[in-house]
Amino acid sequence: MSKRLSTVFLAAVISALLMAAAVAQAYALPAVPGDKEKAQFMLNIAERSSNRLELLINMIKTNSTAMAAIEAAGLSGAFEGNVSLYEEGKDLLAQARVHIENENYGEAINCTVRVMEIFRIAFRNIKRILEQAKIEKGELVRAQGLLVAANCALDRIKRIEAILVKADIPEENVTAITGLLEQAKGLLNVAELTQLLEQGKVDEAAHRLEDARKLINDAYLILKKAAEAKIGDRMRQFCEKLQEIHGNLTGRLKMFGINATAFMEKFGMRNFVENLTRFRENLKFGAKNLKGLLGQLEDFRRRLENFSRSVIAAIQPQKEEGTASLQVSVTKTVRNATVTLEVEVKNVGTADLQFPNAAYGITVERDEGGTWKLAYAPISAQVITTLRAGHSGRINIVLRQPPAGEYRVRVHGWSRISMTPVEATAEFSIP
Repeated sequence: MSKRLSTVFLAAVISALLMAAAVAQAYALPAVPGDKEKAQFMLNIAERSSNRLELLINMIKTNSTAMAAIEAAGLSGAFEGNVSLYEEGKDLLAQARVHIENENYGEAINCTVRVMEIFRIAFRNIKRILEQAKIEKGELVRAQGLLVAANCALDRIKRIEAILVKADIPEENVTAITGLLEQAKGLLNVAELTQLLEQGKVDEAAHRLEDARKLINDAYLILKKAAEAKIGDRMRQFCEKLQEIHGNLTGRLKMFGINATAFMEKFGMRNFVENLTRFRENLKFGAKNLKGLLGQLEDFRRRLENFSRSVIAAIQPQKEEGTASLQVSVTKTVRNATVTLEVEVKNVGTADLQFPNAAYGITVERDEGGTWKLAYAPISAQVITTLRAGHSGRINIVLRQPPAGEYRVRVHGWSRISMTPVEATAEFSIP
């Protein structure tokens, strides 16, 4: 004898099964440095798995038709046994939390591995029970994955809220964004959505999800537009500062009787102000392609920095100095979606070299249509770093999920006495 669950209930059950499966089988962990971080990472996964498996169990328990079908198949004992197995996993999960609090990270990792195995077994057994009870799947297309989508939407709200806390945008924009996100949260109440599914109100649940997504998109667009306007203002101010520095440098050249026009021509700076002004004017339309704009701005800054050193070298008394020569090499290690670069910088000349920061002025650039554009600049202490003749330095750079393509590491500095610009590059490809 078999009884049928309602299509709606089964849709919700299958959705919950999918959510639980996604986590219960997540043993291929990405690289996480340090036992503390790894233990916390694994605990977070186990807790999400626990929440979703609990949701599945509660959905079955609160549906009388589902319980009747399981009882009719003589599987009530098996179902309750797996519920007890789940509770055992929850107790072990609590122990893992205590181990982390006590900084016993090895035991915490062992506990979470056992927890994930318990949850995997419980999930597999409950799935088999539903199949043996001859619970029909029915029309699942519309409802399948609905709860997964709702949780993803809630995660997106959290990400926007995290950005909003740090965003320097007008208060009226903050108020508008917060209001939209609160409305979306109300529509994405998982308990209410689950209840709607159990009652057969799939259309209403789907409409709530769609309305919530629209509210989230509206909030994101407001944030994006406000941020672009603010970033554009700051970039224009930076351009004005660069232009001011350029004017001071050309003034110094004239003061020492040096033909500024010819000097700029020699160092490729003749059209610098014109190009910088055009760039600044284009920012009035907003900082839409932020990555590209930052790359261009970095190029302006770097060119002016090199020009500044050339000016200083031209107007100060010359001293004896050896040759300035730089060499860079890169070793690439790929692990999952993470690429680690070990960059070695060698001073192969006879003059001491200096760099603008502790990372030896390193930038990572990507070939985009034949043009090298900034892809990554390591965060480092902004202090002058000296590399003596014949010496070398190393730095590791971690790139997370970089797009495939041709890349190069670029190192730039200057000689310590004459401040002659010097640079070197090393190309590599991903993957």
